[in-house]
Amino acid sequence: IDETIAAIWHDALSRPLARRPVEKGGEEDEVDDIVGRPAGVLRECYPFPKSRPLHHGQDKHVNVVRHAPPTSGNTEAIVIFLPGISGGVGPCRAGGRNFDEHALFPSLAADLSRSLPVDCHRVSWMSRSPDLDEMVHAVCRVVLYALTVARTARPMRLVFIGHSFGGAVVFCAARQLTHMLSKSGGSARAHVAGIVGISPQAGGATGAAAAMAGVPKLIIHSIDDKNLDYSSALLLYERAHQPKELKLLATGGHNLEEHKQD
Repeated sequence: IDETIAAIWHDALSRPLARRPVEKGGEEDEVDDIVGRPAGVLRECYPFPKSRPLHHGQDKHVNVVRHAPPTSGNTEAIVIFLPGISGGVGPCRAGGRNFDEHALFPSLAADLSRSLPVDCHRVSWMSRSPDLDEMVHAVCRVVLYALTVARTARPMRLVFIGHSFGGAVVFCAARQLTHMLSKSGGSARAHVAGIVGISPQAGGATGAAAAMAGVPKLIIHSIDDKNLDYSSALLLYERAHQPKELKLLATGGHNLEEHKQD
């Protein structure tokens, strides 16, 4: 991206965040971390591979693993993967473990970048139970980094895939980025081309889902999810405008391990 757009993005990302109460809707076994967490108390995320820390504020960062396509400068799309409230590698972890190098996000990111001109970036949080607005801010920073390292002048499609808490972040970040790109005149350089919410949190994201008319949206949830009821997916789907698709699975729980190959 050129210096003018970069300057506008930097200005938008450096503004103070508008704070709002965090709504319930994350993973139930950690709901005490979502509401009423003592200030300054940080809990370590689920394990994540060695990664690049990207700073989005004073003493704040997210961790990013990049899966680059084999041919430099040939990228046509950027895919951002965002995990649940505990961070880590995302859903479909074998045996429900906290870490699985063959979980859905690392496997899909590797496959996409090998077979298509797609640059994938997997994100994990600095600590568990992050603030939704702060993570939207952080994801904007990740996208700016991704556009920079893609090193191409061709128009870039942006796709966001999020699980659980990350499912709320993808809708909110997509709305924020669409606004920023439109305001900066950068819509010809990059645009949001798709949003995928897997077992997504609706809290804080319904307005963003309603705002993304014209952007394809896929929402996936299991009706036997014991951590986050599938009514969350129904609410997001109801508020979203076309094009949209809802897939309700009979089994799989919150982690959806048995549906990885689907």
